[in-house]
Amino acid sequence: MTKVHGSLFSRRGLAIVAVSVVSLIGCCLLAWWQWTRFQSPTGTLQNFGYVLQWPLFGLFPAFMFYRIHQTGKQREAEDAAARAAEAGSTGVPGPRTDPAPESVPGREAERPKAAVPEWNPQRAYVQNTIVSYEDDDETTGEEAAPGEKGVLVFVPPLPPGCLSTVWRDDARYVGSYFGHFKELLYSSLDWAIRDADGYTTILGRTDDVINVAGHRLGTREIEESVATYAAVAEAAVIGMRDELKGQVPVVFATLRQGVAETPGDVARAMQRRVTEQLGPVARPARIYVVNALPKTRSGKLLRRSLQALVQHADPGDLSTLDDPAALEDVRKALERGPDLES
Repeated sequence: MTKVHGSLFSRRGLAIVAVSVVSLIGCCLLAWWQWTRFQSPTGTLQNFGYVLQWPLFGLFPAFMFYRIHQTGKQREAEDAAARAAEAGSTGVPGPRTDPAPESVPGREAERPKAAVPEWNPQRAYVQNTIVSYEDDDETTGEEAAPGEKGVLVFVPPLPPGCLSTVWRDDARYVGSYFGHFKELLYSSLDWAIRDADGYTTILGRTDDVINVAGHRLGTREIEESVATYAAVAEAAVIGMRDELKGQVPVVFATLRQGVAETPGDVARAMQRRVTEQLGPVARPARIYVVNALPKTRSGKLLRRSLQALVQHADPGDLSTLDDPAALEDVRKALERGPDLES
C-alpha cells in the first residue's frame, strides 16, 4: 500500500495536530483567565479584543507548522519525480538528488555563483584601511603609508546594515565592491589619505578621474587646488578629450564679489596654483570664468552636463536643474572662448 505523504495520520501530520491542539488549549486557558479579570460591564466590552488575541496567537504556530509540512511534501514530490525520471532513462533508480530548479514548475533558476576573492583572516579585525595603488596597477591591495594617497577599503565582515547583495545579481555585487583587489576587501570607491595621527581625509570618488598622458588625476583634487585661490568662489573640473594626451582638465570657475582682478589674471593665477600644488601634469588646459555653475536643487554640480556642452553633445535630462540661466551662461562662455588656454 502506497503511503500518502502529508496525511494527518503520518508522523509529521500527528506532530502538527498535537502542537496545534496544545497551543490552542493553552491560549484558550489564558483567554479564560484574562476574561475573569474583567467581569465588570464596562471592562468586558473594553477588553474583549484583548481577550480574543490569545486564541489568535494559538493559531499562528499551527499555521507555521502547516506551511513547513506543505513545503516538505513539495520537496518529497520533486525528489520522487527526479528519481522516476532518471530510472526511466537508465532503468536504474538514481540516488536522491535535487532536481534542476528550471525543470520544476514554480521554482526559479538558481543565481550563478560569483567568484569571491580570497579572505585574509589576519586583517579581519581592521575596521578600515587605505590601500596603495600604482599608475599601471590599482589592485595591489597593500596598505598605504601615512600621507600616501590610496583607496579607502573595509575588511569584512561588514557591520549590520551594510548592503549585502544586489537583487538577483550576486555576481554584480561582488564585482562592484569586492572585485577590485586580490584579497577580499570592500572598496568604498573613494580616494583617501591617512595622516600620521590616524585621521582619514576623503579626497573624492575614484570614478571622478581623468587620464592625462597616462596619469590618473582626480577632478576633486584639482577643484580644491583651484579653490585655494582667494578670488575663486567655486570651481568645477571636467575631462575633455585630447588627441595627444587622451584627456585634459578644463576648469569652470565663479569669482567672489568685489574682485578687482580681470578674469584673465584670475585664470592665470589658478593655473599657477594648480601647477605648484599638483604638478605640471595637472595644469588645466582651459579655464572659463562664468557667473554661475549649473547645479541641481540640492546643490550638486552637474559636471556631466558641463562635459556634454564642452564636447558639443546633448546635456541630457535637466529636470533637476535649479537655474537654467547658469547653463546658458556656460554656453555663452564656450562660444566666446576660454579666459586662458595652454
